[in-house]
Amino acid sequence: LRKNCKKAKKIKKFSFMQKVFHLSRLNLGLGKRVRHTCIGCSRELLAVGGSTGSVYFYSRDSLSFLQMVECSSKELSTSPIVKVSFSPTEADLFAVARLDGVVMVYHGNFKKITRKAACLCVIQSHSKSTTGAERHVTCLVWSPDGRWLFSADDR
Repeated sequence: LRKNCKKAKKIKKFSFMQKVFHLSRLNLGLGKRVRHTCIGCSRELLAVGGSTGSVYFYSRDSLSFLQMVECSSKELSTSPIVKVSFSPTEADLFAVARLDGVVMVYHGNFKKITRKAACLCVIQSHSKSTTGAERHVTCLVWSPDGRWLFSADDR
């Protein structure tokens, strides 16, 4: 009986991962294929970072597409997303790290899909080192109470 339960759990996990990998085949009407670069999840959401500088949000239960957030601004060019992290206390608060070292914090407005996500903060402290070389963010973690966001780079 225990062996059958373990097999059933493995099959369920495998079928979920097949659905997640299927997301990478979606074109999403952008005219070019999106390469998914990272993944993050909360209790209700699945976030997939893309090579286009956007984050794609899906329902964790049904894997249905909810929203796309472009992580760029007028001052910053687009750059691939390398990390996505959700706040442990606020369901709509998330942070992204881009390949160029920029960290951005957003309020997602996932209850009202018609509203766009609002960028709350842009942090460029990882963008360039004193020598001019780019530093890549390797870690993006919230404190357990959700008050602090910690980021680290490769230097």
